Amino acid sequence: NTFFSNLQIPFLKKRIFFDIFTRACIIQKKVVPLRRKRSKEAMKRILFSLFCLCCLLPIGAVDYCATEAWGNAGEITGGGNATPILVSDYKALKKALTTQTNQPKVIIVTQDIEFHKKIMSGLSDLTLLALPGVRLFNNETEPDNSGLLHFEGRNIILRNLTLHGAGVFNDEGKDHIWVDHCDFCDGMDENVSVRYYADSLSFTWCRFHYSRTEGEDINHQRAILVGSNSSDIPADGSYDVTFAYCWWDEGCNQRMARTRHSVVHYLNCYWNSSISSYYLCVDDAACYAEGCTFEGEANRKNKVLTIPTDWETVNYWTFVNCEGNIPADEGVVSPPEYEYDHLMPAEAKAYVTDPTCGAGATLVVKKSGTVFSPCQPVEEQEEDLDTVLHGTKPSKILRNREILILRGKKVYTITGQEYDAAH
Repeated sequence: NTFFSNLQIPFLKKRIFFDIFTRACIIQKKVVPLRRKRSKEAMKRILFSLFCLCCLLPIGAVDYCATEAWGNAGEITGGGNATPILVSDYKALKKALTTQTNQPKVIIVTQDIEFHKKIMSGLSDLTLLALPGVRLFNNETEPDNSGLLHFEGRNIILRNLTLHGAGVFNDEGKDHIWVDHCDFCDGMDENVSVRYYADSLSFTWCRFHYSRTEGEDINHQRAILVGSNSSDIPADGSYDVTFAYCWWDEGCNQRMARTRHSVVHYLNCYWNSSISSYYLCVDDAACYAEGCTFEGEANRKNKVLTIPTDWETVNYWTFVNCEGNIPADEGVVSPPEYEYDHLMPAEAKAYVTDPTCGAGATLVVKKSGTVFSPCQPVEEQEEDLDTVLHGTKPSKILRNREILILRGKKVYTITGQEYDAAH
């Protein structure tokens, strides 16, 4: 009991582990008391159970699908438990994002939507989600018609969005924004711009990339800008931003991120663009990078971090357990005060680049508003597990103790036999 009560597993419930262990002690549907003489068969089951526990413990080192916002975004609620508004076209999405009701909103995009002009939203207390595989895209390149989403509110949650096109995402709102498991592609000059009154943001499990790696426009493939100019300073003196488990992938040329007047936490992030000129750019900023991996061209050229030369600013940075051509620390930057788990660089890279549940729009979103990761099933959400298992009732599975764990698209029984989830 002490072992299970102290077990720290973010997303696998402790009672599943206890269930596994007790299942191993069952012979002919009777539990063998641990203090009595055990048969060889009982011992085999117990040893197999313990082996499974040891193998599964590392899986709990990271939470693919947080149940609430964290990092510098703080404890925000977005649209909370509001009844989801389902939208499938541009007109409906624009109406949902711009109509003020003075009530929290949860909006779910159910089909691909093509934009010909960005949507400007001033709403606060908002959650915007998309069903798996759904894209929001804009092929327009003229400034008046390009772009996708522009937010000016506060207490906003964006999850599982795939955003492709020039001027993908702008945040000029007030504060407290959580962007989780989103895929940003082909934004010119940036995939993401944070400026003016925006502050207290967390980007978790996001992927930034571009579809082109050559041509005259690649110099404008700049991933993220925080602070639009030298005079763009938040009321409290700095933008507070968290980048956790994010991936700056192929095609990014620079600004990963460029941060002005900022305090930034990079946690278990990965950079690997083959056309990168530099990665981090600090301008009156303090950066704390932890468990990150720098690869690609900028790392080869020793340009993991750079400082602009157009004006003199004071910058500080600290790298902890990072891999790559890491510059020597400058000054002392303290770790953030909020709680978080961290991985070593190689392990973090594997999680972030996992195509099934890593960085990008890899969550499972239901029309009911339920959100989970395919690598992180929640046993209480029977309907969602029912969908993943294609008709097998999870309540019966748990009562009969036949399932060890659902990991991605694989199901493992207590005997160690493997099945596809669709089996």
